[in-house]
Amino acid sequence: MIYLADTNVLLRFSRLENPGYQISRDAVHKLEADGYQLQATLQNFAEF
Repeated sequence: MIYLADTNVLLRFSRLENPGYQISRDAVHKLEADGYQLQATLQNFAEF
């Protein structure tokens, strides 16, 4: 199954000092370990 990554996940995952970094990192790794794919759109990157 493919999940669309929200821009907030991308923002939190990109900055080590962000308080949500570890939570978003753990969630992304859990989804990947369970066989899911994460996708982003051009809109996500524009918002990023």
